[in-house]
Order: sequence, then structure tokens, then C-alpha cells
Amino acid sequence: MEKSKQEHQIIDESYENAVSALLSPLHQSTTPSAIRAAAARRKATLQDMHVYLRRLGLDLNDAPSPSSSSFSSQPPPLILHVTGTKGKGSTLSLCESLLRRHHNLHTGMFTSPHLVDIRERIRIDGRPISKENFGKIYWRVRRSLERYKQDDDHCHDNHENKHRHERNEQNNNNTQNCKHNPHRNIQKEEDASLPPLPTLPGYFRMMTLMAIYAFYHHRNP
Repeated sequence: MEKSKQEHQIIDESYENAVSALLSPLHQSTTPSAIRAAAARRKATLQDMHVYLRRLGLDLNDAPSPSSSSFSSQPPPLILHVTGTKGKGSTLSLCESLLRRHHNLHTGMFTSPHLVDIRERIRIDGRPISKENFGKIYWRVRRSLERYKQDDDHCHDNHENKHRHERNEQNNNNTQNCKHNPHRNIQKEEDASLPPLPTLPGYFRMMTLMAIYAFYHHRNP
């Protein structure tokens, strides 16, 4: 635990270290067991992403009015989801350009893969986000997910201690209850047949969360 805290303090939360982390075993399956676990969870992708979004405090249920000048705390009013085998990026780029240039709309676009720079995947108003913003978004998303795990573990430990105390003292009205994380799902998050949901998601899921986070908190000039 002490080593983990020291590593947390030493890490330079820069763009370069964010990219290195995304390409490391933190977000890449590099062993046979990790690859099998990641493959098994693919059937629960939507469920898993909802869990991660809740842990980040991102509520995508309410849309802003068409006259809104900000995506902040709101998803965009129009979402185009392009799927297929070939031509997804070019199709989406064409749609984005039409919306921005001919309808004067602000746009956020997430595509995969990138050609040269990883920042190509997350664009706002046609431009890749800056290295500074990419780094900030990665570390904010990562720290939020890691903090959720720490809070959850702390909550579990407090409940264990509480139960031990109640076995020795009954009718104690001053027993302190653990304050639950506000973004924790009321329903059970895990399917017992699946491997545990990792604290940090894989590369593509992490990039998707970063894009949603960027669009959700972006403020137009």
C-alpha cells in the first residue's frame, strides 16, 4: 500500500506518460490469462461501460437545448453512431464537416484507429484535442476510476469492522455507517459468470471514456 502511494505521487501526469500508460499492461492484455479475461467480458461491453460512466459521474440521460453553447455537464443534442467494416472514419468525417460548416454546429468526434497521432481519435470542432488536454483528461479519468476502487475497498473494510463491533455491543445507536460512493449502482454490478470488472478498462474502452469525458466537459468559446 505504501509503495502504491509513493508511485502515485512520483508519476508525472503528462501527455507522454498518458500515452505510455495507454500502451502498457495497465490497458493492454499482454498475457494469455488477461487476453482470455478481456475476451470473456466483451459480451458485457454495454453493461461495463455504463458502470464506468457512473463511476466517472457522467450522466448521459439529459440533453441540452439546441441553443446551448456548451457541452458542459450535458451530452451533445445529436449523436451519429457509424458502424461497419470499412469507411467509418471517412463517413463520420464527412458528416461532421457538414454539421459544422453548413449548419454552424459545434461537434465532437471520436474515431478509431488513428493514422499518425493518437489525439486524432478525439476531435472537437474538427481539431484533435491538444496534448495538454489529452494528458489532463487521461489522468482525470484514471484517477477517478482508481479513487472509486479505493473508496469501495475502504467502505468494505468499514462494514467488516462494524459487524465485528456489533457482535460485541448490541443496541449501539452511535455506530458509524460507511458513506457509499454516490455513483455506485444500486443493483449488483457483476455477473458471477464473468471475470471481475477491472478497475481500469482496456485501451479502446479507456479511449472511449476519455472522448465522452472530453465532450461532456467541453465549453465552447
